[in-house]
Amino acid sequence: RVYVDRQTGLDLSVLWGVIPDFEVGLTMPVGNVSGQMLRETGDEGLTSGDLRLNAKVNLVDAGKRGFGFALLFNATAPTGGIERFYGSRGATISPGLVADLVLEDVHLITNFYARFRTETQYFEDLEIGHEAMYSGGALIDLDWPGLAMVAEVFGSLPLQPSMVDDSSFPLEALLGLRFEAFGAYFTLGSGFGLNPDRAVPNHRLF
Repeated sequence: RVYVDRQTGLDLSVLWGVIPDFEVGLTMPVGNVSGQMLRETGDEGLTSGDLRLNAKVNLVDAGKRGFGFALLFNATAPTGGIERFYGSRGATISPGLVADLVLEDVHLITNFYARFRTETQYFEDLEIGHEAMYSGGALIDLDWPGLAMVAEVFGSLPLQPSMVDDSSFPLEALLGLRFEAFGAYFTLGSGFGLNPDRAVPNHRLF
């Protein structure tokens, strides 16, 4: 069943390097959602997402070539549009870790964290509770100044056995290009579902 036909999003973020190897960020997602079901209920249009707090502590710096390791802490507040499928009913807390390996032309990154919810999410007969989130990605320099290929696979699985069902293991892949210009990085790519369970779009552009 399709709840949202199209969704366009933008994250407004600020990042503060408190001290060396420790940073804190704040993000407010905003977006536009559309679809027949939303149109029928009058919920189509602009909306805001859940306010996110992000913190990262670097324990080992990979530098220009080597292994890196960091601790993560993320938290969200339920400020999003629940009726527009752009937010959660309760707050979430997500401790985790990230590791990366920098080689000559390749940068590999993987992270894992647990997401604990104050309230269970319900979509018809589907329940979403505490989850384990994971991802793995690569940044590969190409034979063109400032141009690199990016690839990522990410997904989740339930931490509560009672909530395991056929829609409990979403998995998505992203592939794109990143280029540097005017002192900034720009990324263009596409995503698709490897295991299109709950909340995985048929197609994603970024």
